Amino acid sequence: MRVFYACMRFLILTRVTASSRSCPSVHTGPLLGMPKNKAAKGQNKKKKELSAAAASTTGPVTSPSDDVVRISVSAVPGSSSSSVASVGEESVRVRIGAPPVDGEANAELIKFLAKVLRLRKSDLNLVSGARGRTKTVEVRAPTAATGVQDVLEKLKEQVS
Repeated sequence: MRVFYACMRFLILTRVTASSRSCPSVHTGPLLGMPKNKAAKGQNKKKKELSAAAASTTGPVTSPSDDVVRISVSAVPGSSSSSVASVGEESVRVRIGAPPVDGEANAELIKFLAKVLRLRKSDLNLVSGARGRTKTVEVRAPTAATGVQDVLEKLKEQVS
């Protein structure tokens, strides 16, 4: 922690001295004297555009490779029972019958999706969103029954 504060003080002092000299060769960014990195900005923009295009064309279920299927889930923890509420354009809305405490809702989500998709719990992995309501679940199974269309059909069958 001390190293962090020392670095922050250094950056603040560097910004103050650079701006007080009004040196035209020093280009500072908006945060604490960090230099602007225009190349990185462009790359991040391209990545966002590609991921947005991929998500919009395929919907809530995508397949980045042959043996992996990813499901975008919008979780609603604390429901009376677990069920699929809806399958939308961007995510699958799932009601989870567990409270959002100590990862109970995440465990219940994996257990419920494994039951719906007729897979083992070990075939499912929570990739992102462990502490939020928007989650990404990855299905890793070598069987042919876990394609994007098969997963979508199984989820749509469960909509209540």
